[in-house]
Amino acid sequence: MSGKYSSVSRRLAKFEQKLADRARREKLANCICGGTIIAVSVAPELFEGEMNRTCPVHGFRRFGELHIVNFGRVDPAEEAEGCGPRTDEIDKEQDNNLAKLNQLLEMYELREWEYLKSRNEIEEHES
Repeated sequence: MSGKYSSVSRRLAKFEQKLADRARREKLANCICGGTIIAVSVAPELFEGEMNRTCPVHGFRRFGELHIVNFGRVDPAEEAEGCGPRTDEIDKEQDNNLAKLNQLLEMYELREWEYLKSRNEIEEHES
């Protein structure tokens, strides 16, 4: 009799594992982590919007690749070639946007660090 119960027990455990795996796959299908995010210095609010989206599976949304594009000040030589005149207002706005983007990037890195720390994944992430 004992053999029957152990066989049933093994089959039941296998079935339960299959159900758990299926539920996990279905849950991960809703994950929005990963992918490529482009943070542009002239529009830090777009990055802020992406940064504040939460993953329905993990809570914190981890980016796959993060590319930062900084449109800096125009070189005076380029300005002479027809790029248009620069004003102090434009320069100040660009400086403010870049500063805001840098703050947002630091905030995202801190959130990611805290998320990894809470999940004890720091060691794996650093290697």
